[in-house]
Amino acid sequence: MASAPTDHSDPLPPPTTQETATPPPLPSPDPPPPTPADPPADWAAFVPRFPIGRGQFGVVYLLQHPDGRKAIDKRVQLCGLSAAQRRETENEAALLRRLAHAHVVRYLHSFTEAETLHLVMEYCGGGSLADAIGAQIERRAPFAAAAVRRWAAQLAGALAHVHSCRVIHRDVKPANVFLCDAAHGADLKLGDFGISRLLSSQTDFASTAVGTPYYLAPELIGGSGYDGRADVWSLGCILFELLALRRPFSGENMGQLAMAILRKAPAPLPDGTPHDLQELCFQLLRKEQALRPTAQDLLHSAPMNKYADAVPDATSAAAAAASESLTPDGGCDDVDAAASSASTQRAGGLASSTRGLRRAYQAHPPATHTPLLASSTRGLRRAYQWDTSPESGMGGGVAAPHWQLLEPLLGVDVVQLAGSRFASVALSAAGGVFCWSSNPTQDMELSFARSRRPKELKVESEPVVAVTEQSLFLLTAEYELLQWDGSSEAPEPIRIGSGVKVVQISCGDAHCLAVADSGALYAWGAADEGQLGLGDFDDREGEPQQVELPEGARVRAVSCAGAVSLALSHDGVLFSCGNDEFGQLAHRSSLSASTDDPLSQTQEVLPGSCCLFGAVHVPKSVERIAQMACGPTHSAAITDDGRVLSWGLEEGGRLGRARAPRASASAHRRPAVLPELSDKLVTALCVSPTHALAFTAAGSLWVWGQVGRELHERPAQVMGEALDGAAFVHGCTTPWRTFCVASVPSPGGIADEGDGLVIE
Repeated sequence: MASAPTDHSDPLPPPTTQETATPPPLPSPDPPPPTPADPPADWAAFVPRFPIGRGQFGVVYLLQHPDGRKAIDKRVQLCGLSAAQRRETENEAALLRRLAHAHVVRYLHSFTEAETLHLVMEYCGGGSLADAIGAQIERRAPFAAAAVRRWAAQLAGALAHVHSCRVIHRDVKPANVFLCDAAHGADLKLGDFGISRLLSSQTDFASTAVGTPYYLAPELIGGSGYDGRADVWSLGCILFELLALRRPFSGENMGQLAMAILRKAPAPLPDGTPHDLQELCFQLLRKEQALRPTAQDLLHSAPMNKYADAVPDATSAAAAAASESLTPDGGCDDVDAAASSASTQRAGGLASSTRGLRRAYQAHPPATHTPLLASSTRGLRRAYQWDTSPESGMGGGVAAPHWQLLEPLLGVDVVQLAGSRFASVALSAAGGVFCWSSNPTQDMELSFARSRRPKELKVESEPVVAVTEQSLFLLTAEYELLQWDGSSEAPEPIRIGSGVKVVQISCGDAHCLAVADSGALYAWGAADEGQLGLGDFDDREGEPQQVELPEGARVRAVSCAGAVSLALSHDGVLFSCGNDEFGQLAHRSSLSASTDDPLSQTQEVLPGSCCLFGAVHVPKSVERIAQMACGPTHSAAITDDGRVLSWGLEEGGRLGRARAPRASASAHRRPAVLPELSDKLVTALCVSPTHALAFTAAGSLWVWGQVGRELHERPAQVMGEALDGAAFVHGCTTPWRTFCVASVPSPGGIADEGDGLVIE
C-alpha cells in the first residue's frame, strides 16, 4: 500500500519560460506560472504526460497543468539505492532548494511517495544546448558571435553562483545546459546537479557524449585534486563547440580521448573566429588548473564583462544562501557570508577569488556529508619523501623505495612542492608556506629553512612557488612577487612590471624564470652560462627582464635546473638555453644542422653555453611537446601523444636508454623516445641530478638512472605499498630526496576530515 506523500518544500513559483511553437512562428508565452501563494495542493493538478528520459534509478517525466503550465518530474527509485546513495540524494535535493540564479534551472517542489523521490524542476521549452548544436551542424551554419558571448557569460554567472555555494557541478556539458525557448537569442540555464549521476541520463536531451569524458578537465581524468576550475574547463569545451561545431578533443576510443585531453592542444578554431573568443577559449582550456581563471574572474574579464549587467551577481544570492544553515541532512553549515562575498568579488588571481571562501569552509566544516562534494578521485593530498641518495645508504632500491609520509605535514592539504640543494618548500591549499632544510650532509643557514622538519612561515602564497640555493620566491594574492633571501628575516617585493600577473616560477641554482598569464617570459639572476636567454652573460640580480623567444612564441610553462632553462610555448614547441656541456639544449645548431634549417636560431655561442633560446630538436614524428622536466645534466619531456623523450648526459642510466650500436657520439644530444613508457599514459615527470621519474595516470611510478644503491639503465616500475591507490598530483627532486604529493582516496569516495576542500 502506497505511503502518504511527504512534502519537502514550501511552494515555490514554477518557471517563467517561453515554449516555442513549431517553426517558423515566433515563440508564444506559456500560461502564467503559479505564484508563491499557491498552495501545495496545486501540484497535484499537474498530470504526467510522457517520459522524456530513463536511467538506472529512475525516470524523467514531462508534467502539464490543466491550464497549460509545464514542469519536469525527476523520479528517483530509492529502493534501488544504498544507504549512502539515498542519503546523498536527499542532500542533493536540499541543495537544489538553495540554488537561486537566473541561469540555473529552478527547483520547484519535492516529495517522497512509495519509495520514490519526486523532484519537480523548471521546464525549459527550448531543449538542450546539445540539440541546438546538432541543429546548427545540420544547417552547417555557425552561431552568431554575439549569442556565443552572451551564453558564455550566462554560464559563467551560473557557475560563479554554484561555486560560491561550495558546489562543483562536475558534469557541465551541452546536454545539461537548457534553452528557455528554441530561438537562438534565448537565455541558457544550467541544470542536472548530481541527480543526473543517479539517473545516468540517457534522455531525449542527451548528446552522443553521454558517458564519455569529452568535457572532463585533465585533473579529473588524471585523478588529481580539482576545484571549481574543472567546471571552467568544461565551459571552455562548450564555448569551443559553439564556435567550431565540433568538440575540441576527440579519439577513436576512451584511452585516446583521455590522452588527447591530457596531452594535446585543442583543434584549431575556424578562420574568422573573433579574436576575443579565441583568447577566451585559450584561457579556459589551459591544461594546468592553476592557470585557468575562476568563474567569478570570467565575469570581470573581456569579453564577458560587456554582459555583466545582464548576468545576476553570483555573490549576492550566494551570500544569502550560505548564511542560511541547512538541516542536518542538508549538509551545509553556516559560513562567513561576508568573507565569501568579498573573496568572490575580487577580480584578481586564479585562486585568490576563492581564498576567503576556502578559509570560511575550513573554519565552519559541515557537520555531515556536504552534497556533491565527494569524489572517488579526490582525497587529502599528502606529501611523501623517498631518500634516493647513494651517499645516504638509505635508498632501499626500486623494490623497496621506503616512501615515507612527511609527518609534520600529515594534516596539511599540500598542493605544490619545490626544492633545491639546501631548502625545500611546500604550499598548502589554504596558502600556508612550509620550509625545511633539505641537505642532510651540510648546514647552510637560510633564514626561511633553519629546521630539518617542515615549519610554517609567517607568510602566505598563491600556488606559485620556487626556490634557488639561497632564495625563496612566492606570489601573493595580489600578484605581487616576493623574494625571501636566505640572509633576511622577511621577504621583499620584486618589481616585475605594472600589470604583470605571474602564473608560474621555476628556478635553477642561481637564476629564475617567470611566466605571465599573457604568455610573456621574464628572467633574472645569474647569467654566467647564458641561462637567462637575454643574449648576453650579464647577471640581473632582482631585475626581471622580458625575454623574447623566436617568432614571438608565447610561453605556457618553464622548467629550470642548474644553469639550464627550458620554455614550452603554447604551440607545443620546446626552447632551451644555458649550459650545453652534456647536450642538455639539443639545439639543431649543436647537432651540426645546416644554418638554413628553419628551426635553427642565430645565437651568440660560447663553448658549452648558449645565451639565446633556441628550439629543441625533437624527432620528426613528434608534433608537440606537452610537458617537460629540466635537470642540470639531462632532461625529459612528454609528447602530446603520450611518449616520453630524454636527452643529455647518458652516463649512469640518466637517459633510460642504451646507445644504439651505430649511434654517433652526439646521439645523447638528440631527444629520443623511451619505448618502455609508450603505452603507460605518463602524466608527469621529475628529473634529479642522477635519475628521472615518470608518474602515470594509473598511479604507477617508473624510474631510471642511479636510485639509491641501484642503477637502472632502462625505466623500471617502482614497487611499494605506500602510494598504492594514490593519484599523483605534483613532485620535485633534490640531490638527496625525491618528494611527491599524492591524492589518497578516502573510503567510499568521501573526503576525509583533513580534506574538506573542493572549492579552492
